[in-house]
Amino acid sequence: MVKSCSIVIGAGLGDEGKGHYTDILCNKPNTLNIRFNGGPQAAHTVVTPDGMKHVFRHLGAGTFTGATTYLSADFLINPIEFVMEKTKFIRKFKYNPTVIVNLNSPVTTLYDMYINQAVEEYRDKSRHGSCGMGIWETCERNNNPMFKITVRELSFKEILREKLKRIRDIYVPKRLKEEYGIEITDLVNLSKDYPSLLVSDETIDMFLFYAEEFLSMVIVRDDSIINSFENLVFEGAQGLGLDENNPDCSVDFLTPSTTGVTNAMRILKTAKYKGEPDIYYISRPYATRHGMGPLEHEVGKTPYKKVLDETNVKNEYQGELRFAYIDFDILARRIKRDIQKISIPSTINIGFTCLDQLDEPVGISEGGILINNRSADFINKATNYFRKAIPSINGFSGTYGLTRDEFEEF
Repeated sequence: MVKSCSIVIGAGLGDEGKGHYTDILCNKPNTLNIRFNGGPQAAHTVVTPDGMKHVFRHLGAGTFTGATTYLSADFLINPIEFVMEKTKFIRKFKYNPTVIVNLNSPVTTLYDMYINQAVEEYRDKSRHGSCGMGIWETCERNNNPMFKITVRELSFKEILREKLKRIRDIYVPKRLKEEYGIEITDLVNLSKDYPSLLVSDETIDMFLFYAEEFLSMVIVRDDSIINSFENLVFEGAQGLGLDENNPDCSVDFLTPSTTGVTNAMRILKTAKYKGEPDIYYISRPYATRHGMGPLEHEVGKTPYKKVLDETNVKNEYQGELRFAYIDFDILARRIKRDIQKISIPSTINIGFTCLDQLDEPVGISEGGILINNRSADFINKATNYFRKAIPSINGFSGTYGLTRDEFEEF
């Protein structure tokens, strides 16, 4: 029987420290770590108190605690990336974590990745800042039943082979032409030989190999599995500012994913959960963004000398991680919008990561005015502001380092 449930949501534009909070909340017996939106482009770094470190993409960020991972029907599966990640994890840490996958989870193919990467490179200086993982392409393709692939279909090798041929021969050239005005032959002289990759039989053979390997490494179930665990931790991907329905930003700079509580609420209702989940909206004490798109109060490099981020290195498609001063009004607006989607009684909390990285002065925007503050005053400023802006908030917490033993409630 489920005894506790937590939902971790990024309140910003990604990279808020959701993996860090997930690791903290998963540190209980019999825990199911549920990834319920996005896909393996959402890389969550966790460092344990004894120095183990991993960047989690498919595996849940609570894996070091012994938690079981559940990839829901709202999480995009990339069999190739999954096999590489789990194989690397087992070799490095001598531990084979249990992963359960929903049979209806959408699957990313090599074609989705190749189209994404080739188009982004072809755009040259007009890039959208995509991560190159084929996330948008997967969602678009899976909207068409003729070309849709889910985990359920990976078990039927010959049927899958025929569908991949259909994708290659019909969908790929049609998608490139109708959506981007590009012929396959236009993709010459890029960093990879995309014209060959998009038409060869080897691409299909490679995908089929990894699909079989993937199935050998997971357990396939549905949402009812959550009732077999005592502690549930929902690990969100991206942030509220990137939600596909965010009215404050052009769709070109959003992710094809519901980044707030909606999917988690649906899973809990489907599984007939009777408790009251704790929802944690997470932010750094400054703002970050990958790729193109608006970023209020952006600064050149990092806002503070102590900021250290070894995970978010330069990406050939997204560029470097961008930084800005924190805007309390923007955070509050996003959180309040998401709170309206909570459909069962819940406890609402705000958490700040990377508090140890602040130094003088701290830039905080409130009421449209950017003001310099002392780092020692940040928590008081934040708690006073959000208690007034969002009266339904129950608690505040934060972390002062990379590991779960540097967590504090305010």
